[in-house]
Amino acid sequence: PDGIQAVQQAVLLVRVQIEFDHLAVGAGDFLSGQIDGEAGAAREVDRAIEDFDKTISLDGDNSDAYANRALAWRLREDYDRAIADLNRAVELKPDESVAYYNRGLAYAHKGNHSQAIADYDKAIANNPEDAEAYNNRGLALARTGNYDRALADYDRAIEINPKYAEAYNNRGLAHYRTGSLAAALDDPVRAGTLLPAGSPQRSKAR
Repeated sequence: PDGIQAVQQAVLLVRVQIEFDHLAVGAGDFLSGQIDGEAGAAREVDRAIEDFDKTISLDGDNSDAYANRALAWRLREDYDRAIADLNRAVELKPDESVAYYNRGLAYAHKGNHSQAIADYDKAIANNPEDAEAYNNRGLALARTGNYDRALADYDRAIEINPKYAEAYNNRGLAHYRTGSLAAALDDPVRAGTLLPAGSPQRSKAR
């Protein structure tokens, strides 16, 4: 359905200025620019939620439907409902990394960084090559003042993806916070060669 496709792809379009993101709204009319601004996007999200509701009513064990409805709730900034859906998703598929990652994002938005770290831990355990999980765990660690562990996570994210501009930026800030000024200046310069300023991070669709 168009609504489901909208959420799965809008997770790539929505700008979330909170440092923790991978997301998608915008198939069909939204992607082609025929829906006007935020009101149109909100309608697509509402339609997607209705579609996921129908899917879940027919198949209550569809973990992907719960996981993707959670993305729609996050677009609505309803983090409690997003977390509830992701709880069900990980209950159904405990070895799936994406649901843990996205639940970590939701907890981070709520300011619960310790729970976010716990979920990023699980995401990384299930997928040790997930650069974004390392980067976002680094952000949560930095928010709790644990800059040494944050730096290690940014290092690992960059090792996995040497073109990961956000990780360079975040590592530069962590270096600044710890007094390593030369490194703090070098990393943002490196990031600037990789990605235009203001490029969004994204939430993961399933």
